[in-house]
Formats: sequence, structure tokens, C-alpha cells
Amino acid sequence: MRFHNKIGYDHSYGGVADDDEGKKIADSFIGKNICFMGNHGVVACGKRICDAFDDLYYLERASMFQVLAMSTGAKPVEVPDEIAEQIANYEGVDMLREAHFEAMKPLIGKMEPDYRS
Repeated sequence: MRFHNKIGYDHSYGGVADDDEGKKIADSFIGKNICFMGNHGVVACGKRICDAFDDLYYLERASMFQVLAMSTGAKPVEVPDEIAEQIANYEGVDMLREAHFEAMKPLIGKMEPDYRS
């Protein structure tokens, strides 16, 4: 629900990063902060690094839980759009994103000591 209406999709990766391909990818981000690019990967952007980091972290977690839930074969329970929209637009998330990133910095520093340079 956190990503409700916040993910763009570029289904056809053109292979060469020319102006047309760049515009197509940029257009996929209009009003979104995450883009799934066909045959290429996922990209997140944000006003701050902590925003993109937090989105990618929780997107990976949400994907993991979705695959796990789907593996049960049970019918998914759909959440009404109004509730998903309310959660996706929770105003306190900015403070939480920054705190999450700050808490992860010591771990990142242990794995990649040069990340600050």
C-alpha cells in the first residue's frame, strides 16, 4: 500500500541510452518516484538520498512478501483504494525515512567503508 500509485513502468527498454530513450524513461517517472524498466531493473528517485534508499528498501521487502503470499496459492485480499491511498500519502513518512537511513549508515559503513566518498 505504501507504493499505491507511486510506481511507473517502462515496459520496453530500447537498449541505447539516446535522447528518445531518456525521454521515455523520464516520462515513466511523471508523478512517480519508482520506475520498473522492462529488461533493465528498478530505479528510485527522491528529493533526498534517504527517500530513494527507503523506497528501494521497502519495495524489496514488499516484493518478497508478495511472492511469499502468492506462493501459498491463496486468493489475495484486496484493500480498498481509499485505504491504500491514505497509507501511501501518510505525511509522517519523511521523518521516518530520514531516521531509517541514519540507522542504516553504520551497517552500510561496515559493508562499504568508502560509501561516503
